[in-house]
Order: sequence, then C-alpha cells, then structure tokens
Amino acid sequence: MSRQIDDALDTIVKFTDQNANMKEELKISIHETVSNPRNLTCILKENLNQRTSENLQLQKEVNEMKKQMAAHRTLLSTGQVAPSIGNTSVPTRDGNVTSTSPSGGRKKLRRSTVREKRNAI
Repeated sequence: MSRQIDDALDTIVKFTDQNANMKEELKISIHETVSNPRNLTCILKENLNQRTSENLQLQKEVNEMKKQMAAHRTLLSTGQVAPSIGNTSVPTRDGNVTSTSPSGGRKKLRRSTVREKRNAI
C-alpha cells in the first residue's frame, strides 16, 4: 500500500513539473503538500518495522518461556509418581486372607494359596 501512495505522489510531482502553464508559487505549494504525506509514509514504515521487530522478539521470549515451563513440568512429573493401587492382602483371625481387588471388591483366599504366594516371593 505504501508503494501505491508513493506512486500517486510521484505522479502528482511529475504532472506539476511538466505543466508549463502553472504558476511557480502553485508548483512550490504542491511540492510542499506532497512532501508531508511522503514524510508521514516514511514514519509509518519505520514504526511498522519497529513494532514488527518488537513483536518477533516478544514471540521468541514467549516460546522460550513455554519451553522452560514444559521442561519444569516434565521435571516435576518425573519426580512425583502416584502410588500404585494393586491388590492388598489382609490376614483374618481364622487364618484366611482377605484381598481387595483394584475394583474395590473383596475376595477370600485360602491358606494354601497364601502359602504358595509367600513361597514364590
């Protein structure tokens, strides 16, 4: 878009310079008038480039922070592991063992099964 503005301003200047019937005062006024939008266009381009550079720098910083947060989360998650919820066995008074399954149901084991499990360990 700035290129189109520059082209339009160049056309005005060329037309002014080529027109022999125009008073010199009018030509000077047109040149001064054209220089204002030209200067403003340059300022806008510089501001846009500066903002773009700032945005890119901020985006780099955000990406770096995200990487650091992900690494920190990974470090925390590997350091803390939830306890396993496996079968738990509790001996009863009669010598049998009651076991709790992961689903929460209870099942009763006989002494011989408990002995076999203890011997296997």
